[in-house]
Amino acid sequence: MKDQISVDINAVSKAINTIRGRSISEAHTSQIIEEYMGGFYSNTGVSVHISWNAQFGRILSQNAEALGIKELKSAQRVKDSRGHETTCSLWAR
Repeated sequence: MKDQISVDINAVSKAINTIRGRSISEAHTSQIIEEYMGGFYSNTGVSVHISWNAQFGRILSQNAEALGIKELKSAQRVKDSRGHETTCSLWAR
């Protein structure tokens, strides 16, 4: 992949901890993105190879141990902030 997104892992960790602070033990990638970015919007018609959301999910996978999370399930159906359906992973402590 030529272009890659850049995220602040400390801010991602803070987003995950904010979700945990609500006594939520499992969260979808979409919920983590929503906490990190202030919203979650699906990349309709965009290849997973260049999708910002998919790249964010890969960053979660690559940093799962440091973030204190593990992937429970992939390809979980969710809705974005506009109600569009998409899929993402489910994560837990």
